[in-house]
Amino acid sequence: MVKKPVYQLRDLVAVLPFYEDGCGIASRLWFADGSEVKDARGPKAIMRRALAAQGVDLRAYKKGHGETAYGDQYLPIVQDGLVFMMFKVLHPRVPGDEPFGYVRVQAVERVLERSGYGVLELYGNREVDTVVSAKTAQQYVDRALGDLYRHLHKSKVSQEQFLRAWLSDEPATWCTADALFEENTYSMSALLTVLVALLQRSHVPTRG
Repeated sequence: MVKKPVYQLRDLVAVLPFYEDGCGIASRLWFADGSEVKDARGPKAIMRRALAAQGVDLRAYKKGHGETAYGDQYLPIVQDGLVFMMFKVLHPRVPGDEPFGYVRVQAVERVLERSGYGVLELYGNREVDTVVSAKTAQQYVDRALGDLYRHLHKSKVSQEQFLRAWLSDEPATWCTADALFEENTYSMSALLTVLVALLQRSHVPTRG
């Protein structure tokens, strides 16, 4: 059995469905380095595997976020500072065909209108034709960027809280740091960035 590849989210720019002759729905993958491949699976299966590789269950993610936000069909997927948004990019030929693709919203330079539909103009001279209006496509982009901002702001606050508690000379606050560390996955680069910002803003006591 040929093992199906698992793609890294950080490498992906778009996962787009298309009709492969004689095979039904397949996916066209665009990568940040400018390369492109085709995959026989649909976009949802590819994104599900990519997220699972990072310990995220797509179904659980949608259940935890979609019911309180926009519904899982148009739910932005925010992970590790990346945000992917679903866009309807083709009209299904038969019921059950997958018409939605995933686009990394940070790669969208602007939304254009062409023949009554929205076109996502990406950095790097790429375009994604949608089958929704330009106004609707822009709303999806704005919604996804809003979710990304809230995610990054929350992470930054959490990291700052952790560092302040950990660096404090009050032992009582160290438990707070331990609890924050257990609840969050901090990258060393992110912590160092926040630490530098803290030190630049004000004197921070050193934990001895």
